[in-house]
Amino acid sequence: MNRKWVCNLLADFSHPPWTKSLDRVVYMSIGKGGEEQIPFHAYVQPNDTCTVKAHHNATFWSFSRFPEEIQLHILAMCPASTLFQLMHTSSKLRIEASKQFWANPNVYFYVLEKWLMDKAYQGDTLWDVSFLAQVQNVEVGYSLDIDERIYRQQNGRVEIESNLADIFWASLKDRIPNVKRVILNQHSGTRKMGDVLLAMQLLVEASPPGVECSILITEEKQTSESTPWNTDTFQRCLIQPKEQGVWEKRKPGKFRETVLPPPKKFEGPVGRFMELLYQFGWKIPPQRSGLLLLMVEALDRHHFDMGQHEPFSCPFSSCTAYFSNGGEWTIHAAEKHYHDWEKLPEYLPNSSAGTDLRERIQALDRKRREVREQFQKIRDAWRTSHEARRREMKYSMIEQLANDPSWETEEKGEKHWVWEEFLRAVSIVKVGIWSSVML
Repeated sequence: MNRKWVCNLLADFSHPPWTKSLDRVVYMSIGKGGEEQIPFHAYVQPNDTCTVKAHHNATFWSFSRFPEEIQLHILAMCPASTLFQLMHTSSKLRIEASKQFWANPNVYFYVLEKWLMDKAYQGDTLWDVSFLAQVQNVEVGYSLDIDERIYRQQNGRVEIESNLADIFWASLKDRIPNVKRVILNQHSGTRKMGDVLLAMQLLVEASPPGVECSILITEEKQTSESTPWNTDTFQRCLIQPKEQGVWEKRKPGKFRETVLPPPKKFEGPVGRFMELLYQFGWKIPPQRSGLLLLMVEALDRHHFDMGQHEPFSCPFSSCTAYFSNGGEWTIHAAEKHYHDWEKLPEYLPNSSAGTDLRERIQALDRKRREVREQFQKIRDAWRTSHEARRREMKYSMIEQLANDPSWETEEKGEKHWVWEEFLRAVSIVKVGIWSSVML
């Protein structure tokens, strides 16, 4: 974990009084700024208290007798999991529940800007593209590489590729026709306070009518001192356009949630390979990082939750910090020990919560080994096969890439990125170092 992402960690944590369960699913992507991302299946997962079952029909019948204004008020208070169930179980409430589910202004669904800049082909993403048609709020993962694509500097001259802004919005409106709000979230790299965000501003200014667009960045503060271990020099800033070219900068709201769309169906020979890529890049690492976040919270709650008040010393042997109140350890762990989180399993309390978290991280480690073993089988099958068998394997993949709409891209045949990724993957020497540009 890089020190510049500590400001994101502090926003990710639950602080006292704790209301969330420790058995929740948390995705935290280290490579994307340490921000929490919620997989769609976890976002709509009901808990025991809000499960909609068939025997509630009588309750629904009574509900339908309320005036429409009261019905809408009740639905507006329902969690996403309840609304999602009503969308699929109640013919009377389906339409209104769907409106409430997608209109939540504090929930944003995640896509990558590179995908939009490359015309948003189905085959260039691992997400279910059809799902995005209902989405209203979009968080676009923004990389500093995009700056260089839009504002190209060559021989001391700056060339503005304004057509990329047109491609961006055309792709977004085509795939997400109901979009109303967009946040460009720069989750890699930092900017110094006062830096001009020319490329990002160009994109915002090109937004179509009816779409509210803003910028979220990690900014380096102006300070008199800066040390390699100082985490206070970075902050998150939300930048929004106002009238007559004025830009307003402020702290982002605390209640925004980022939800990852569901993955596409992985079928056929291409699907078998790409599901391993999805597991290895998008599912296992961020879930494991999320468990580390929960471990920090678990230790804090072990001493100060549910009526407990047991001050304790920092578990890291080289640290003399002492915590007298709930939440102090959480902040300390983020600011001072962000680079040592892999040691956290050693410090979990001997409680049911601690045992559960140990078992969950062990299960993820087993799953990671299984994925590596499955990939190794594919790699070994390719390496040990005779030429005729390799041709068969190649043909089956190229054939699917050419005819399966879910893998349609601008490049075809042997130039398709999936085939190039397959060749690169089966040529590596050690399975453990396999990594890719995850889409």
